[in-house]
Amino acid sequence: MGKYYKILAHININHEFFVGGIYSSVTLFPLPQTLLFLKNHRIILKQKKEGFFLLQEASDETNEVTISFDEFIMFFGIKLNDPYFQIRSGFNYNLRKERIIIEAGQSEIVNIDIRNILPLIYSSSEVDFSISQVVINSDKIVVFDSEIDNQNKFNLLDNGVYELNKNKILKYDSNLNFDIILIYTLKAHDENKICTINIPSGSYKFRYHILKKYHSAKNIKLVDENEIIFFEEFPSKENNKFIFVSTLPVKLSQTLSSIISVYENDTVVKKYLPIPEIQNARFFDENDKSLVLEAYVTI
Repeated sequence: MGKYYKILAHININHEFFVGGIYSSVTLFPLPQTLLFLKNHRIILKQKKEGFFLLQEASDETNEVTISFDEFIMFFGIKLNDPYFQIRSGFNYNLRKERIIIEAGQSEIVNIDIRNILPLIYSSSEVDFSISQVVINSDKIVVFDSEIDNQNKFNLLDNGVYELNKNKILKYDSNLNFDIILIYTLKAHDENKICTINIPSGSYKFRYHILKKYHSAKNIKLVDENEIIFFEEFPSKENNKFIFVSTLPVKLSQTLSSIISVYENDTVVKKYLPIPEIQNARFFDENDKSLVLEAYVTI
């Protein structure tokens, strides 16, 4: 009787910013209990260009897996080799206390948004027990109540997502130094199950500083030749500078098709202005802490 490895699951992690959604800056790590489960059930995790694959040893005659199981909730840590992930994705959260939590395996497509950012709690020392604390599991059952339970019972709760006083949290038995936590439910008889996780692209206003050095222009305007982005002029404290801000936030893309030009009346002063880059994100001003992406241009 021969053996082979059958595909149980295929997990794609895509990002809207990149061409074709391909997000190559992702590495997946099984957390300790999951790693032990994989070893004990002869399951391997394989990373390919197309995504991540879970493969299990099976008989080539019966197609049955060598070591069966009913269901297992797997925990993976995801490392992102992308220093601009938060800005690229439009997320603003505390990296020390919060994580992006992805629960997958039930649906073919999982779309990530701000609701996936949860507090990370790995011990009762992070919970204020001077006030009443009630923990509810995914079945809406109370599994901890500080009025009747001691803190040790909280620490002994299984790893997973709970509601703590009606706010979602991730409870885990150790601190997790990963950018994203993936919780994947693997079920018996899963075979070539495809799950695509979509991370959105952030939206920000563009702000151009047009420095007048070589041109005597007095009245200029900023125009997107493809009429995707529209700009309005903002007051400038400097006589030789014009400031233009997009009227609406712009959805970031690796291949933004806008062609930005400087016009004076109907005459082009300068064409093909640079698209503001993520590393040039700034607060709008001292009072408005919303982000804008800036570019500086000399005419």
